Amino acid sequence: MFEYVIFFFFAAVAVIFALVVITNRNPVVSALALVVSFFALAVMYVLLDAPFLAALQVIVYAGAIMVLFLFVIMLLNLQHKHEPMTHPIQQFLGYATSAAFVIGLVYYLAKYAAYTVPASPFYTDARLIGVALFESYIRPVARANGIHKKIGWHTFRHSFGTLLKANGEDVKTVQELLRHANSRITLDVYTQAVNSNKRAAQSK
Repeated sequence: MFEYVIFFFFAAVAVIFALVVITNRNPVVSALALVVSFFALAVMYVLLDAPFLAALQVIVYAGAIMVLFLFVIMLLNLQHKHEPMTHPIQQFLGYATSAAFVIGLVYYLAKYAAYTVPASPFYTDARLIGVALFESYIRPVARANGIHKKIGWHTFRHSFGTLLKANGEDVKTVQELLRHANSRITLDVYTQAVNSNKRAAQSK
């Protein structure tokens, strides 16, 4: 019961600050209200047992994108200026478009929204999401391109090290980027093939 109270409290916070975003005329206040709305959504994701989505919400949206928004707003140095009165036709088009959007959204939710729990499992762990991406997308694409070798997380480290060495990076740099204990591991394991002919022969 307590979790439901917290969930709907932050849901109300998200909706209220989202309304502040579209109703306030100060762009800085609108951007900060959007940050608060994003944080409220992150809390809701945590309560829904989706910590990975909550971390993405905070890091990507509230962190990176909103910092960029605030930077652009402050860089433009927007001042409060008197805005000319809008024409009645502009107001009519604005209200009509908003009403059409709301009606379309309600119609879509009423007709196509899922009211039952999906049969497939709901992945909330970062590792399970990565495995699902591998199984559903990366490995089928590799097989379609004629790559039948086993592909795992280590494959990307091999490719990364090989491409760095092929592009002329020194062994010490590659070792530090791959966090190897010594350069012998880098030379013996990750940079066996440093040109296209050798890579083609190695992949057979």
